[in-house]
Amino acid sequence: MPYKVCLSYGHGSNTFKEARSKGVIVNGVAYEEHTHNAIVGEKTKKVIEAHGIQTLVVQPPFGRDVPLQTRTNKANSWGANLYYSIHSNAAGSSTRGYTAFYWSTSAVGKKAAEIYAKYAKQAGFPLYHNGVYPSVRGTWNDFHELRETRMVALLTENGFMTNKDDFPLIFLNKDHSHDREAEVHAKTILEYFNIRYDPNKANKFIPALAPKPVVVTPKPVVTPKPVVTTPEVKKGMNLADWQFEELEAAFKFAREKGIFTSDRWEKQSKDKSLTNDQAVYAAITLWYRTHKEGK
Repeated sequence: MPYKVCLSYGHGSNTFKEARSKGVIVNGVAYEEHTHNAIVGEKTKKVIEAHGIQTLVVQPPFGRDVPLQTRTNKANSWGANLYYSIHSNAAGSSTRGYTAFYWSTSAVGKKAAEIYAKYAKQAGFPLYHNGVYPSVRGTWNDFHELRETRMVALLTENGFMTNKDDFPLIFLNKDHSHDREAEVHAKTILEYFNIRYDPNKANKFIPALAPKPVVVTPKPVVTPKPVVTTPEVKKGMNLADWQFEELEAAFKFAREKGIFTSDRWEKQSKDKSLTNDQAVYAAITLWYRTHKEGK
């Protein structure tokens, strides 16, 4: 029988809006923790399923927050072999790093957390508390998902939203961080079950990490050319004027409807300095809030 892994994507699409927590506002733009958790979690899910793991997602991606008791009850009833929760952290602006919490009395849970820390470090992510942290009953880290599950459980905190260096990894996919993080989670889960990680099965779902073919080309003959000074060109998206105008109109509409609180992206669309990362994040946010929340 295949191993059964319960995946929990921290919080929900309504958490930040209703509780004004589990997210950050940067330059007038709201960045919600659940968005990161769901994106990375879905990548992880597909990779481990490609390796024969059976999964149960107890918090639908981009859905309303499912109560923790409901999540752990489902995992216990289903008979999961491992419970795996994906989050991002928040604290003072100088605190950063990745860590996995485990229930303090679980030696196997500690071993699983150490596997996570190993792969997070190998992927180039900084570690918080050496990447391993016990969850203790009656303390600030007495986490329900670790206490009330009947199987080994990990709660991973993947960077601090409140840190300037972790923020772009969490929300802007800097250096393909989402694929790298999904690989960390997948390798952790697979090694826990003594399953060999196969890049050929994973690369379809985390394409940024797929090896690039080596192409050998003859070295061209370089002919010296006169130095020509050209005006500096702003780095932005390679779009036609009418496309930037469409983006500007969309962002203005979103601001007038209260979806965005800043006219920053309108201005960047107008002066054509909008980057790909900004456009992708804005499009996801705009689509989600107009379609899911009925604005």
